[in-house]
Amino acid sequence: DARETLEEALGEHPDHPALVAALARLDAGESTEDTELGSVTIVVPATAPAPAPIVRPSGAPVDVGAALRTFRDEVRSMVPSGDTATHHDLGIAYMEMGLHSEAIEEFRTCLTSGERACTAHTLIGLCHVERGELQDGMVHFHEALGASDVTTQEKLELWCELGNAEELLGNLGEALSWYREAHDLQPGFRDLRARIERLGKPAAPQGEPDE
Repeated sequence: DARETLEEALGEHPDHPALVAALARLDAGESTEDTELGSVTIVVPATAPAPAPIVRPSGAPVDVGAALRTFRDEVRSMVPSGDTATHHDLGIAYMEMGLHSEAIEEFRTCLTSGERACTAHTLIGLCHVERGELQDGMVHFHEALGASDVTTQEKLELWCELGNAEELLGNLGEALSWYREAHDLQPGFRDLRARIERLGKPAAPQGEPDE
């Protein structure tokens, strides 16, 4: 996972010194693996004290969470908080791996950037929705709509996401309003027509069977 994240980030930022250094350390750490004894030495920057080798019995389960935290903390120490492009790409990589908490942390570093605030709020909102935190997701969707540089295309996407979140919460009237607003701006966008027709269908009268 660490290698995949670094390689994806390098694809967006070739030869980025921090990412290249992290990948080199990862390669060095893999080269020290002893398959017979199952011992792995974590290689850290020369400025930090070297930790004792981690030894585990052959075939024992690896603490993936601890390994991920170590990788995340090391990358964070190398990537400046102002490098929003790299933090954005790391967030996307985490998001694609289903690591939504880690992705949210990366996207939050982009909120201070006027150029990335709208996108960051949108992506944080999507992460919350994926985790079932619909109300939190909608808060960030509204923040994205309020961004000064939000585009028409971004508004369409956000209206659809707000409608979807409201629909998942069972607020069908609010969901229908968002879907109609997006459809009025751009008919045929996504599957809005089908959603509007489904939600806008009048309910069957009480006591009568629903054909």
